[in-house]
Amino acid sequence: MKLSYLNLFDAYFFGTVPWQIRNISGLRYLDLHDQYDECLEIENLQWLSHLSSLQYLDMGYVNLSRVAYWLQPINMIPSLFVLCLSSCDLRNSSTLLHLNLTSLTLANSRSLVTLDLKHNRLEGPILNFLCGYCNLLKLDLSSNNLMGDLNGFLKSLTKCGANNLEKHVRLASIREFYHSHNIFSGILPESLGQLSNLVGLKMSYNSLEGAISEAHFTNLTRLEVLDMSANSFVFNVSRHWIPPFQLKRIALRSCQLGP
Repeated sequence: MKLSYLNLFDAYFFGTVPWQIRNISGLRYLDLHDQYDECLEIENLQWLSHLSSLQYLDMGYVNLSRVAYWLQPINMIPSLFVLCLSSCDLRNSSTLLHLNLTSLTLANSRSLVTLDLKHNRLEGPILNFLCGYCNLLKLDLSSNNLMGDLNGFLKSLTKCGANNLEKHVRLASIREFYHSHNIFSGILPESLGQLSNLVGLKMSYNSLEGAISEAHFTNLTRLEVLDMSANSFVFNVSRHWIPPFQLKRIALRSCQLGP
């Protein structure tokens, strides 16, 4: 079959997604997003590995709670640019929990520019799982139970380049970074200020702490959305400081802004 584009967004289908989709070998765009109905479900994602031409995959709200191994078949899609698995009741697979920096670290998925895993049941530190994504422009991990030192998390995004310059360039490519409603902890590193293309940053409702200085915002000239609420930040900036950005939305509830 020569079909390359299949958009079933909110098509009101229900039941199990047929594995025979794998026979559409030339498929490049697949949207099964089920919005709020949650009528679709998938028990096994192995058929995805047959869609070697796939570039866009959205299975938002499709029930994936019974999928034991979801990382491996996705890793076998060499040219995937967009992956949206939001609100899928996605869990940690046994291999994900023990993943290390070997060939399984999504070496084939470095083409990804959008990774949306928000509103799932992922838990624990999964930094190694993210190390293979080198060219991300949007990363949304909101509303999971992910934990760990955010400093280490940011460093994990720089482990792709062959030299330091390349690493910084790739790190700076991120435009949207959302990780609210998790259990990230520790001090926010000043290297955040090097994300020069950042437009949206949301980190509310974590366990982050420490002083926030002008250095944290040094090169964030494009920033439009900033949400640092419900953490234990203490802002330590000059009253004469002029931010390098012009925000459209800011939320700093529970942060200490002054004496």
